[in-house]
Amino acid sequence: AEWLTQAGVPFTPDLLARLDAYTAGTPRLLALCLALYAVMQLQTPATLADVLDLLPHTPALAPIWQRLQQRLDKSERTLLQALSVFRSPAPYDAWMEDTSPAAAELQSRTPLHRLIDYRLVQEDGNGGVALLPTLGDVIYNQLSVEKREELHRQAGQIRAARGEYTAAIYHYQRADQPEA
Repeated sequence: AEWLTQAGVPFTPDLLARLDAYTAGTPRLLALCLALYAVMQLQTPATLADVLDLLPHTPALAPIWQRLQQRLDKSERTLLQALSVFRSPAPYDAWMEDTSPAAAELQSRTPLHRLIDYRLVQEDGNGGVALLPTLGDVIYNQLSVEKREELHRQAGQIRAARGEYTAAIYHYQRADQPEA
């Protein structure tokens, strides 16, 4: 809210909540939103809502992701790729190797918890986790067809194991395994 006020960008509480959902307070993504707003204002009067509608389709996200992924380890990148195929929050427990009480102390060191700390993955409060919306499409679009199919197959198994059959069907169809 302070950044928007200082930049002279009018906003409503709903738009602020939407901006927070897209960026999770990530400074680079907030700066990108402000830059897009400024550029759009030069061309034609635009609102913050216009910027948020355009944000998922902005080519500027790819370089941000390229730079960011260089700083992540392989397990973190792999997990982000796996989460990119889900259309809705993925089950949190699917990404935990050991859920025993003895392992609870070590959980803060898992890739999932590091990504939550980095604010690239968000918990939904209902036992699910999801990618930051702005990165989901960018990551998904960079996957090879084979990798997408493999990840959709895994997602189908995760959804089917929890009785989420409609979601499982979607993933199996995307994995080119409709017979599953």
